[in-house]
Amino acid sequence: MLHKLEAIIQDRKANPIEGSYTALLFGNGRPKIAQKVGEEATEVIVAALAQSRQEQI
Repeated sequence: MLHKLEAIIQDRKANPIEGSYTALLFGNGRPKIAQKVGEEATEVIVAALAQSRQEQI
């Protein structure tokens, strides 16, 4: 699953699509990318603490 996600991200970087949120993040630079990764990581941590394993998946 992560390999597929990585391939999509690399494709969006190499071939930006108008309206793509990933392309927008790349256009805004590393600080915005880091901010988004941090937000998503926080959501994963909160889910891991609050939900059952099945709900996390």
